[in-house]
Amino acid sequence: MKPHTPLIAVCLALTLAALAPGAADAVQLMSAPVTIATPQETANLVTRLTALDGHQGLTNDYSFRISSQHPGVVGQKITRAQHTYKGLRVLGSESVVVTNAAGDIVSVSVADRRPGLAPQATTPGMPLPPALP
Repeated sequence: MKPHTPLIAVCLALTLAALAPGAADAVQLMSAPVTIATPQETANLVTRLTALDGHQGLTNDYSFRISSQHPGVVGQKITRAQHTYKGLRVLGSESVVVTNAAGDIVSVSVADRRPGLAPQATTPGMPLPPALP
């Protein structure tokens, strides 16, 4: 037996396995490359993310800037959105948004915009609470 015979046999077996019936019917785990969102789609996503922030008590000074998009599992798109405050990027703070084929938000993973600060509510005319150490 020549030393190259096992290598050739393995290569031939792998080629036949790839061409076997049913190999083409395998479940596709990732989508094709994502087409760049139109400005209207981007604005729609930013509006929905800003509305979610509004429900958590953040003002309109906080917003988002879409930084990148890539495919997720079939029919989903993953979008990275940088957090902004009054139009300026908040360094080290972003949201990762998963949307379905219809553009609906499936999930949002949010980095903390203000680490180390406890949420506080104030009433107009009342003294501010003491500062955190």
